[in-house]
Amino acid sequence: ELTEILRGQNPALLRLHGAPYWAARSSKKLPAVLELSRMFAAFCKDTDFDLINEGDAYPRPRYNTPASYVEIHDALMRADCSTQGNLKYMCDYISPPTYELGYLNYHCRNLPLHHAIEQAFAGKEQLGVRVVIRPQPLKDADLDLTTPQIQSPYPTAGALLGHCGIPTTYRDQGMCLAAFGETVNDLTDGELGSGLILDAVSAILLTERGIDVGLDANAPLRQSLKPSKVNTLNGPYGNVRALMIDSEARLLMTEPSEKAHVMLNAETPDGLVPLCYYYENAAGQRFLVLLFEGLSLNHHSGLLRSYLMQVTLTDGIVRISRRMMPVSCMGHPDLYILCAGDEKSMTVGLFNCYADPIFAPFVMLGGEYSRFKGLNINGKLSGCEVMLDDIPPFSFAVFTVEK
Repeated sequence: ELTEILRGQNPALLRLHGAPYWAARSSKKLPAVLELSRMFAAFCKDTDFDLINEGDAYPRPRYNTPASYVEIHDALMRADCSTQGNLKYMCDYISPPTYELGYLNYHCRNLPLHHAIEQAFAGKEQLGVRVVIRPQPLKDADLDLTTPQIQSPYPTAGALLGHCGIPTTYRDQGMCLAAFGETVNDLTDGELGSGLILDAVSAILLTERGIDVGLDANAPLRQSLKPSKVNTLNGPYGNVRALMIDSEARLLMTEPSEKAHVMLNAETPDGLVPLCYYYENAAGQRFLVLLFEGLSLNHHSGLLRSYLMQVTLTDGIVRISRRMMPVSCMGHPDLYILCAGDEKSMTVGLFNCYADPIFAPFVMLGGEYSRFKGLNINGKLSGCEVMLDDIPPFSFAVFTVEK
């Protein structure tokens, strides 16, 4: 809005928010920063603004912020096809220009690949879960229910999905929707039938709106949303029990409907409580409900980054959308995935935002394809399965499959 006011009769140029150095200098991890950058770009999708990414490496040199963070951010935003440039700070404000040449060297080395990534993703529809979020989350917010955001807005749903390697979109239709907190109030009746991922606050708000999401409308739901700590997650997948760290959250301490399928339980100081369930109501509306408030999680919470959460979300998304995931690559921490496709092909970006290499990643596709083309990686395609070469730490691989 300020850009529109300040532009007058001039072309509008807007540098967006979301910088790779945040992953080095704050508690946010790279997948969350990538989601933030894509979210801000999507807010401007219906404008005529020229958009520039915040490709900032502050505070240089590379002892403080690795060039690999800057390159992953640049490559991802090119794959997102939502901006026209990147304000890529590669020189120090204080030292001579030649004091740190690493950023520039990496940029020049990767530039041909970055151009190829833009071309590979151009003109295709992004696939995955559509994250619903409003530019002004505190506007008309119910602060008796919602935790005020220190950083406003913040796509907690997108951060959760991104950390778990589930592809997202902020501008295209998507296979289902994720709407945490107050954003659920922006959904139309038609969107409620698209399959919804909810947190505790959005589930309460829909229940108060008269939508059956599997909670007891006569129960004191607001009073049941309390601060607690998750010690472990307990899942039905081979009776797995997983330790959680830094997992304080506001939990909705209530039992869902008997018709709900509980997919995750949590061990808390108050005992074992349901944490995630799948539910379909009489109207055929399908929900995957997480019984914690997304905004109450810290950026390195175990609830955001967990194999068990990854498996639960993947299973739940298939249930509520009644569609196969377009692409999945399970069991790798902070593997961020972006994919886009058309009638004939799909392009996939795998961004390894973690310190471990991914050895021979096994990728499952949502359909069968006959041809494989790797931009910077070799692989073998067999129907709906792809075996790739290793992906080094803090690196990325892009490939296209054709029917």
